[in-house]
Amino acid sequence: MNLAPAGVRKEGSDVAIAIGILVAEEVIAPDCVIRRVVVGELSLDGRIKSIPGARSISIACRPYYNLVLPADNSQEAALVEHVDVYPVRMLPEAVALVKGIDRTDA
Repeated sequence: MNLAPAGVRKEGSDVAIAIGILVAEEVIAPDCVIRRVVVGELSLDGRIKSIPGARSISIACRPYYNLVLPADNSQEAALVEHVDVYPVRMLPEAVALVKGIDRTDA
């Protein structure tokens, strides 16, 4: 899925859209996404690539929202106090995290 024209750089909403589709398809319960912000650029193989502005997004999340974002951005986002940051590397990992499944069981 690619919402931007080929010549326009995407800004990291792919993972949120994928999670939203899975909620709509009832793969993920709607309650699982309450108080969560999900960001990241999704590659065709399911990897979640880094995004610009992770610290700003983290600031916008505090203190009310948990932040699920690319693992490559986790250190930057974790600099912000009062935000729970959950780094993910692959879409299945993000789905498992949102659904509350332990990563070692996924």
